[in-house]
Amino acid sequence: MHGVPWIYDNEILSVKGDFSPGDVVDIFDTGENFIGRGYINPNSKIRVRVLTRKEEDIDKEFFRERILRTWGYRKKLVDTKNS
Repeated sequence: MHGVPWIYDNEILSVKGDFSPGDVVDIFDTGENFIGRGYINPNSKIRVRVLTRKEEDIDKEFFRERILRTWGYRKKLVDTKNS
């Protein structure tokens, strides 16, 4: 899985288990190997939007760390351009 972190409805072979729209789901390839984790929307052509390719919790700390990392990166870009 490379590139855009989207999985379209026509790319899914099967769905196992119960879920509600917006639930975080694990993503596996046809060999049952874990390849990511994302949230699912059964009402969209983009069925799963991948959040991570790691087996990690998707919780408040996950989003906090991502936001802080992105903010730090953007601060460096602005500081570099102003130098």
